[in-house]
Amino acid sequence: VSNLFGKGSSSIVGLLCGGFDMSSAVQLIVKIAYESGISRQHSYFFITALHSLVLVSTFVFLPRDFIVKEEATRTSLEVAEDKDVTIELLKKSKEGGDVVDEKTGGHKENNYEKKELPTLMSCVRQPLYIIHVFWLCLLQLRFYYLIGTLNPYLNRVLNKDDKMVSNFTNICFYIMMGGLLSSFLTGVVYDWQKRCFANSRSSLRQNLMPAVLPLAIASSLAVLLSVLVLIPEQSLLYLIFIIMTLFRSFLYSMAAAFLSAMFPSEYFGVLYGIMIICGGVFGFLQFAFFTWAETYVDAPLHTDIFLLCLVLVSFVHPLYQWYRCSRAEKEFTM
Repeated sequence: VSNLFGKGSSSIVGLLCGGFDMSSAVQLIVKIAYESGISRQHSYFFITALHSLVLVSTFVFLPRDFIVKEEATRTSLEVAEDKDVTIELLKKSKEGGDVVDEKTGGHKENNYEKKELPTLMSCVRQPLYIIHVFWLCLLQLRFYYLIGTLNPYLNRVLNKDDKMVSNFTNICFYIMMGGLLSSFLTGVVYDWQKRCFANSRSSLRQNLMPAVLPLAIASSLAVLLSVLVLIPEQSLLYLIFIIMTLFRSFLYSMAAAFLSAMFPSEYFGVLYGIMIICGGVFGFLQFAFFTWAETYVDAPLHTDIFLLCLVLVSFVHPLYQWYRCSRAEKEFTM
């Protein structure tokens, strides 16, 4: 869908991911409705009816074919393979069906529709894709564990005060509803970085460098969150919930926006699906951490410290991309 927007496509991806973040509000609404006397069964019947609206969007509004990008760039596989290629922005001539090369101003044959796409397996095998999936797996595991142990964590911090635990659980989900805004902010940051590096001499730096900052922000938020949960202070809970919301937004928005920008749109669904499946399988490790956290008194602390070290490894992704971009820019100027 973001391909329908020539500029600000990453912001649109962030906005859509923000809707995904807002899903946390669904269970909060069910909880509040149950406390008000509405049965869970009636609530979920109503949610099921709302889900049927997706069919209307699918069969009425969305086109049958793939939504290709308006500006065709020879970037996807070349950038992934670290080839130094010239970016050619192709636009149709106003007078006819020719294509104008913006660099030379001359007319070229419009062969974008005819050019062959790289194979799906060649995209999956690219280090760029593999390291991105690895990055998601690490950070998503950190998020899964935090959500899965939120209730025990609140009980430890609030001295098992059931009323306070319920109150702060509601506050957590209220704050997470702000994911619609924070996810959009992620896309804005990504689009801003694209404008900053639009004039880079190296095509690799022009296309890959904009992702470095938002990827690094996601890893930094994960580290900050992992440090904050080590401090059992009630006053920090609000900050933890805010950081958790920002972290989730940057994680999932960049997971999708990066694939959308770096790989052919025709493969986005498959590549995104493979990434989510890998992240889900890797996420089963959370149960090992749950077991570890229950073995002895200081186990929760040691588990969080281990996850902090694990999250630090995720910086490999933005640092490696920054190194590649810097090297490509230096080679171009030599």
